[in-house]
Amino acid sequence: MSDSVMLSVRLPADLASRLETLAGVKDRTKSYLAARAIEDYVAAEEEFFARIAEGEADADAGRLVDHEEVSRWLRDLARGKRRVPPQRGRNGRK
Repeated sequence: MSDSVMLSVRLPADLASRLETLAGVKDRTKSYLAARAIEDYVAAEEEFFARIAEGEADADAGRLVDHEEVSRWLRDLARGKRRVPPQRGRNGRK
């Protein structure tokens, strides 16, 4: 028994045509290319939301970087002055 599931997707005609062309060029099926694209998208979204959760946990624990400190660092960076980025600490303090 297969571990795959059938999924039906409605695509704009121009995208379907581009997918058909790419499938021919790569000698792959449209289903294969669509599955890889969906896999990449889902992985990227999972990573994105994991990073948000990590940031929220840091904020909840008080591991923050002071906004003014970051602003000064960015202004200096824009002026060509390189220095160590501000480090996060408890309640924004080192």
